[in-house]
Amino acid sequence: MKLIIAGLGPGDFNLITVSALKHAENSDLILIPKSHKNNIQGVAENIIRNFVSDKKFMYVFFPMINDSKERNKIIHDQIENIKSVLESSNKIFFPVIGDSLLYSTAAYLIEELKQFFPDIELIFIPGISAHSLAAACAKKFLAMSDEILSIIPGTADPEKIKLTLQNSNCAAIYKPTAIKNIKELITKYEKIIRVDFAGIPDKEKIYEGEKALENINEYLSIILLWNSKNSQQINQELEYQKRILEMARQDYLTGLATRWYLNEYIEKNKDEKNITCIYFDLDNFKFVNDTYGHGAGDRALAATAEMIQREFTDGFAARMGGDEFMLVLTGERNVKEVESKVNNFMKKLLEYYAQTKTMKTLSISAGISQKLQHQDKTIDRLIHESDIALYDAKKNGRACCKIYQPSMEL
Repeated sequence: MKLIIAGLGPGDFNLITVSALKHAENSDLILIPKSHKNNIQGVAENIIRNFVSDKKFMYVFFPMINDSKERNKIIHDQIENIKSVLESSNKIFFPVIGDSLLYSTAAYLIEELKQFFPDIELIFIPGISAHSLAAACAKKFLAMSDEILSIIPGTADPEKIKLTLQNSNCAAIYKPTAIKNIKELITKYEKIIRVDFAGIPDKEKIYEGEKALENINEYLSIILLWNSKNSQQINQELEYQKRILEMARQDYLTGLATRWYLNEYIEKNKDEKNITCIYFDLDNFKFVNDTYGHGAGDRALAATAEMIQREFTDGFAARMGGDEFMLVLTGERNVKEVESKVNNFMKKLLEYYAQTKTMKTLSISAGISQKLQHQDKTIDRLIHESDIALYDAKKNGRACCKIYQPSMEL
């Protein structure tokens, strides 16, 4: 069985490719995508029926909903109902508007078809996309030389859209109806054009400038933007943004993650079933700063950070600020084994400090807390518990490691 996914262009009958027509004529069944449960002909059906009318036509309803599970179930049930018809067809033709591989409903169909027909052969026929036709309507090249062209779905996160627009010479926005406060998002562009119903006779309309951002209520709309910045300016801005992000993520002195980046890391790993936090704090650090100067203190912090990274290669280490460090370990860990490793590390650190005149008075204290698989404990709570254990270590003579116990909070 072969499934031919063919892009028919944006809507103009004259823009369908010869390849798409040949495949449609040689098919046994034409599956028509519909976005509404009614008898109104969609754009794809309207185009293909203009050329091929003697074939067997069947419909597949694609609900326009965000719930992917519900959408897939609806498609799945429809395929199950027409399975026998599909089995008797060697070549199935599935037309889509625009290009077959850009925001195509075919992806949802293929996902469910493969569950019934795992050996189905896929053939893709590209078509003219709406942004290409819109640029032709505007009589303006989309991109030249080393310019960056971005294709953006209006359903994307506004911050992502904003960032992409800032770093592009030109952009095409599909489904702009999904963007709220579009005028605030799209600013400072040399040229703005919106095309509604591109390629559809008697419906196509073109708007320019500010008017292109007003009264956007058509699903089949596309906005084209051109930025006057050259690629060199964009690359410089990208490099600047990259440096800013690195500065936010990496502590300038120790090279460890910053507290901000630690929060980002924890958020990404919040679903981990087992997490261990180790809170470190240098003892007598103020004495080093006051006696030998801040340069000596900085060298002590950098050396401590380097040894944490060297000893705990499987952990995520961050500087919390001042002389405090946090180490996060994921995966199943025996807390006593972690304590033993921390004590060995502290011993090595004391030996290192003893060899340096400015660090002889230094030691380090640590507090350990754990979230195990069966425990319902937030990361904030976990860090708080490690801080309490660290305080207990400081209270009990310093230069030692303590495992969090609820009694420490009494």
